[in-house]
Parts: sequence; structure tokens; C-alpha cells
Amino acid sequence: MDDAPGSPLFELEDDCELDSESFQLETEFSFDAAPVADLCHSSDEDVKPTVKCDEDETTKRKRSAVDPEIAAYFDRRIQEFAQLHSDSKSRHLPTSEPLPDLPVYHELFPRAQDQAISIVRNLQETVASGETDTESSYMLDCLEQIATPNNPESRTICLYGNCGVSKSSLVNAILGLEDDDSNDVSSVDLGKPAFKTFLALFSDKLEFQDEVAATKFLARARSRDDEKILAKLLSWTKVIYTELTKLGSVIYIYTHTATDLNRRLDPFSQHCEDPIIQGTSLRCFIFPFVKVIRKSLFNPILAKGIVLVDLPDLYEEVGAGIENIRKRSRTGFQEDNYAELGNKRELYQYLKKHIMIKRTEILVAARNEKIRANMKRWYSSATNDPQPLSVFCVSSKCYMAHIKGFLLLEPPLLSVAVTEIPLVRSYLFTVACNGGKGNALKHYYVQIRSLLRQMELSCNGYKPMMKRDHLVRIVQNAQKGVSKSLNNVRQELHKRSITPIIVKFSTEDSWIEKASMLCEKWSKYTFAGHAAFMKHNGNWKTVACGKANWNASLLEVVRDDIQPLLDQLHLDVSYAFKTETMEAMSELVDEMEQELIDNLDSSKRIEFRVFFDILHDRKRTMSNIIEKATKNMQDQILRLNNDALNDGPQSPLTIRMAKIYKDSLKAPTDKIRRTKHAARSAHFRDTVCMRKTSPYLSIKRYLEKEFNKIMSDLDTSTNLHTSMKDGCQTIFKGIMHDFNKVCPDHEDKGVQALKRRDKLGKKVQEGRDYLEGPLMETILECGIEMVSVQYHWRNLGDRIGACVLTLNWWVGADMEDRITFDGKAMNFISAAELVYEIGKHVTSQ
Repeated sequence: MDDAPGSPLFELEDDCELDSESFQLETEFSFDAAPVADLCHSSDEDVKPTVKCDEDETTKRKRSAVDPEIAAYFDRRIQEFAQLHSDSKSRHLPTSEPLPDLPVYHELFPRAQDQAISIVRNLQETVASGETDTESSYMLDCLEQIATPNNPESRTICLYGNCGVSKSSLVNAILGLEDDDSNDVSSVDLGKPAFKTFLALFSDKLEFQDEVAATKFLARARSRDDEKILAKLLSWTKVIYTELTKLGSVIYIYTHTATDLNRRLDPFSQHCEDPIIQGTSLRCFIFPFVKVIRKSLFNPILAKGIVLVDLPDLYEEVGAGIENIRKRSRTGFQEDNYAELGNKRELYQYLKKHIMIKRTEILVAARNEKIRANMKRWYSSATNDPQPLSVFCVSSKCYMAHIKGFLLLEPPLLSVAVTEIPLVRSYLFTVACNGGKGNALKHYYVQIRSLLRQMELSCNGYKPMMKRDHLVRIVQNAQKGVSKSLNNVRQELHKRSITPIIVKFSTEDSWIEKASMLCEKWSKYTFAGHAAFMKHNGNWKTVACGKANWNASLLEVVRDDIQPLLDQLHLDVSYAFKTETMEAMSELVDEMEQELIDNLDSSKRIEFRVFFDILHDRKRTMSNIIEKATKNMQDQILRLNNDALNDGPQSPLTIRMAKIYKDSLKAPTDKIRRTKHAARSAHFRDTVCMRKTSPYLSIKRYLEKEFNKIMSDLDTSTNLHTSMKDGCQTIFKGIMHDFNKVCPDHEDKGVQALKRRDKLGKKVQEGRDYLEGPLMETILECGIEMVSVQYHWRNLGDRIGACVLTLNWWVGADMEDRITFDGKAMNFISAAELVYEIGKHVTSQ
């Protein structure tokens, strides 16, 4: 029945793809069978049934057959009941729900962000307080770029479903907002009261014989001031008012019984089966016109002040029973016993309520688990997605009951946990965390550390070197190699994934054949039906032709061939292209680094220690740029995939087909095609199936255009983080700037330069101490794993196989240690020196 209350259990919709039988519970579960209590006779015949009112005696009852968990559950409920009042209320606060155990929700995470930002802010103040020159302007620009962490964009989550399936209620429940429609005028049906009034007043009219007819009649109104509709309503109302005025302002109705009086008053107060108003010809309900109804009962006997009470014959019929009760109790009635029995009855009702709630929760949980398992299995088989599907069976209504508050004696049907809204909230918090806010803080830490090292180079004041011109060419050659390396990777992607898509459109003979068969099928439509479909761009429905979508049918012809290629392109960008690009840039930096090491004197390698440290931070920043650029590229390919193979209003096939439909309707007749229907069908078929005019050609051109745009965005973009080429070249410009500091043209010995270096050097050291001290401790307390910066000797990987030597890169220049290598004791004072010695040894082998 439609009026039946909604079940708290999951109900499948009619159009769901899943098998409804798979969601049924096992045979041992039943939703219809009520709890049954069996009364058994005691084995001891002398034992008489008695009522125990003493709580101590009750607790002595044996519970050997009762599960300890169940017994403890009822004990808790009994203790709760003893402390309850009739008006005791409870309310669930969403803020009391614990957040996921993730770093970004740790209480110290905001402090870590503030500490990191404060380091940059202090450096900005120090640099800005001095004299402005080229170097200070460069530093201020770098500091401005990392003034705040580059947190990820907000995550968008869509709730998809039909109208009226409680999507808004779910959103309110997730947000912990009470669903108060009274504040939202747009959600209130302001015409509902008037609609009920019309149904009552004009129930004798055919236009208002039921809700469907009334809705259809009122829908004719072109506006709220439609004169025709208002004139009819006013004329009918005047007839009713005229008839009522004949009865006067007050109508008196006299009957002999209260039942007759209520029946006669029904048309004045509510709907009834036979609305008859005395003295008139009205056959409707006039309660919208009625202001007050007063009922009274007059009886001459009662009017004399006599009160008649119908009581049982206590002394004759039940007197013996009362006497027997007195004898057995050996005393008179005691009010305390009655009060105790009343409390026991309330406790019984309270426990019974919780038993029913617990039973419902068990059934709901069992049903939910089966739904979850079946939906996960169905999703895995349908999509082959290795990631498991997250399924939540929620009850927004019960959760909102907890939010609004409830009487403890009347708890909601499901507990907060069983509604699973807290699980959904936790899941959304986790999704937000997966957006990368924690990784953004880690990257921000690396950016600050790298900038501190760059500023350290500016503060040290290096001297010119003899081989500077040769070393500069090494860095410049690496900088020039960015475009070449990226072009090679891009051409490989184009050759491997994009070219097959374009070539596929050149061999479309099978598509043309299938499209021709569809055109032949549609040409058999009736003249009127065929014309109607063309006027509505192929998406229409008629009685004779049925319902069809011509554009969607033409797309299905190519979908099986093109969709896998577009999916493969997305996979290649997600994995192969991204990996190859990172490897190409890393190889470029590694080759430059190795060549610099080979051309540096042993005494100069120590001076380049900080420069090589910065190189590894630069590589990590470059990897982040490539990651973001490829992520943007993936999104563009997904949009391209969707736009190219759908029949939406802006899709290339729809735009092309709109012109074909328009031209086909205007196709002229000739000697062969003498009817309009034949001319239209022939023109439509010839245009669709001709290579030069085929709608599939528009898809090909659209893909070519969008592919070129995507590749162009990799080179230049308004956003530096989405432009792979510009971003990588910016990194190499920074490398060149660092090189010019560690290997300058001339030494700057000016007084102002010395003061600036001294002042800035102290601030840089303070920032480094704070970065590696309090900030690092706070980040670690948040649970964010920070890997120490390490130097990987990778350039000799081809010679030493899979062996990769990992060394701690921050060995200080003033540290002296010894290491035994190949049976020989070696002295080293820096990681660069050690790496160089190991490299020579491996090369000699």
C-alpha cells in the first residue's frame, strides 16, 4: 500500500541492473515473523506462580542459559531506566564523531603549516629590509612563489539518483544539518492549501472530481492571472456563496442523537461520502467558508444537575474475588505494590522497545552485508576495477532523528552506528585527505629547504674558477636538451597511442556498411514519423515508429572500435608517458651532474656540495610539475573521450547531424525519387554514408584538433604547473642561477654585499635550524613520514647492474670519518668526495 510506512530495509528499484534475488536474506532470517515467547509449566508441582516485586529477588534469578553479552546488555538498560525521567532527552552531535586517523586531521597539522609559512615570511622581511638589487629581487620572487603551500583543489563529489530518493536528506545528514524545509521557500509547495480548498468547494464539478482532473484543469492557466480560469472559479464560488446566504450567517442543526449530529456536520468540517447541506442544492464541502462549529448536548434530566455513572456491582459479583485476594495477601491493598508493578510495566515496555530495535538492527545489518557483498561482486565483474567498491547502506531519516534529539523512552528505530552516516562522513574525510594536502606540506617542506640552500649559495661568496666557461656550457647544454627530450617522449606517445586512433577513421568501410543498414531501417518509417524524427534531430517517439535515438545508434557503430583506443591512450598518459618523461628529465639532470663532477677539481667538489644538494630538490620539484601536467592531461583526455562519443548537444556528431537533418528535410524530389519521403531518405542515406560528408569525419577532425591542443598545453599554458615544458625550463633556469652563484664571473667584495651576506646568512641558518628542528618534529608528530634526502649514484647503473649505492648527503664539510672500501682504508671529508672515489673504483673495474 502507498500509505504504508517506509521500511528501514534496503529496497531495490525496478530499473536496477542487479538481481533482486541476490539481496534476499538466507532462509534462517525472516522479516515477518514476530518474536514468540513460550510459556512452560514448572517441573515442580508445588511451585506456585507469584509476582516478585523485590529487586534483590529478581537479580538472583539463574541465567545459566542466557548469553553473558545479552545479560550485560539488559543490565545496562535496567540501570539506564532507573535514572530516566519521562521527559529525559538525548541528542547526537556530529562533532562528537572521531575524525579518521590521518595526518591532515591531526591537531598539530595547522601548526605545522603555520610554522612552515613563518619561515618564508621571516625571510621575506629580511630580504625586503635591505637594499634592492638583482639578487634580492630574485630571492623575493622565489619567496613569493612559495609564500603558502600549494594545497590541492577542492574535491567534487556528485550524488546521482532519481528525484525524491532523499539525496538532499543525505547531504543534510552528512553535514549534520537539521532538515528544516520551512526556511527554504523554494522547497515548499505554496499552492497545496489552495489545491485542497478547490477540491472541497468544487467537488461536484467534473474539473475537480479528483486530483488528476484538477491538476489538468489548473495546468491550462497560462499565468497566475489567467482570466478564463479565474472567471470559472469565481462564478462557481458565487453560486455556493449565494446558496449559503439563504441560510443566514448562523446555521442551526437539531438532531436526536450525537451520531446524527456528527453526520449532518460532516460537510461543514471535512470530506464525507454524501455531502448534503439542508435547504440547499449544494453537493460539495463548504468547510472553507465555515468559521466556527459549536456542538452541544441538551437533556432535561442532565440539565437538572443529575450525574449518572455506570459502575460494576462490586459487592455482589466481584466481592468474593476481592475477599480471596485479601486472604492470600494477609493484608489490604498496598499502594507501594501497585506503584512497583507500574514501574515494572514501564520497564517491560522499555526493554521490549529496545528488543525490537535490536532485532531490527540485526536484520538491517544482515541485509546490508549481503547487499554490500553482492554489489561489490557485481561491480568487480562489470568493470574489472582492481579497487574495491565502497558501499554504504544509510538511513538519513534515523540519523536526523538523532540529530534533532529524542526522548530516551522513545529512541529512533536504528542507532547512529547502524545508520552508517558516520561511515560515510569518515569516507568523505578520507577522500578529502587523499587529495594530497599532506603531500603538499611535504613538498612545501622540500621547497623551503631547497630555497634555503639557494640562499646559502648567495651568502657564501664564491670565487671565480678557471674552467668556468666549460662548466657553463655543460649546464647550458642540459638546459637546451629539455625541449628535445620532451619532444622525443611526446612523439613516442603520438606514435604509440594517438596515431592508431586517427588511422582507424581512414578504414571505416565497416562503419559505413552498418550506418547504411540503419538508414535503410529508418527509411521504412511512415512519412509522418520519418519527418517527425528529422525535425527533432533523430531523437523522438511516435506510435507507429516507436522510440529511437538515431545519433546514439550511429555512435554505437564506432564505439566498440574507438573506445578501447581512447582508454588505452588514457592509460598510456597515466603510466607510460608520465614515467618516460620523468626518466628523461632525471637522466638529463644526472648526466649534467656527472659531467660536472668529472670536470671539477678535487678541491672544488666540496664547494659544489650545496649545489648538488639543490639539484636533487630541483629534480623532485620537476617530478611534481610532470605529475600535475600529466594529471591535467588525463582529465583532458577523459573529457575528450566523453565529448567525442556521446550524443549531447555540443558533441561533434550531433552538430554535424543537425545540419544533415535540416538539409534532408529540404531535399527536392526528382524523376527517381518522386515523393518527399523517398527524397529525404535518399539524401539522408547518401550524406551519412559518404566519406567526405560522413558524421564520423567530424569526430576524426574533432579528435585531431583536441589532440593538438592537449599537446600544445604541455609546452605552454597559463598555469605553470600544467605546462610541462615551461615548468621544466624554469627549473633549469634556477639551476643556471645556482651555478652562477657557486661559480661566478667575478667575486663581489663590496661592503654592502658583505653586510647583506652576513645578515642574510644568519637568518638562513636560523631558518634551517627551525626547519630541521621544531618544524620537522611537528610534522613527524602529525604522522607524516619524511624521508631524509639521499644521494643515489645512478650514472654507473649500466656497469654495476642493479646495485645502487645510497649515501647520506648531508655529511658536513668539517666532519672527518673513515670507511673501508675494497680492503683499503680511505679518508673522506664530504659525500661528493666519497662518491667520486667510489665512482673511480667502479669505473676501473
